[in-house]
Amino acid sequence: MGQLKYWDGSAWQPAATGVVGERGGVPYTFSTTTTDADPGTGVIRYNSLTIGSVSQIFIDNTDSNGTSQTAWYDTWDDSASAIGGYLTIQSRTQTGTTVNVFTVTGVTSSTGYYKISVGYVSGSLPGSAETLSIAFSRTGDTGTTASATDGEIIMAYRMFTR
Repeated sequence: MGQLKYWDGSAWQPAATGVVGERGGVPYTFSTTTTDADPGTGVIRYNSLTIGSVSQIFIDNTDSNGTSQTAWYDTWDDSASAIGGYLTIQSRTQTGTTVNVFTVTGVTSSTGYYKISVGYVSGSLPGSAETLSIAFSRTGDTGTTASATDGEIIMAYRMFTR
């Protein structure tokens, strides 16, 4: 790609480039402490330092900007599916390489923080005090299951394979 330019009325001039921003999501700082306790304002931590063994995430009620996120956390297990959704935790800076993905299977409110029950999907452990962005994608509700007798299935198969 070439450099961006603008027309000043008589000639094309090089355009200034903007500042690279942070990744979207709710800001938190990672702690390598694994204790099941309030991690502190704006802090998130895992119950294990072995990424594939993480089964709970402890996240403060308040993000790094001082905003309460409790109403948002309460929606993380609202799906009627066994998996409430996917939690993506990534480096907040553009140069960071951390990307963790977990399935969310339960949400428990505790004093000052939430315990999020998760299943590991992918990623590597964030660094101590790394600034992170948190995003959640809810799964849809489980739909109704169709039922049919063996005879109905055979009849339908014969109708559609002729």
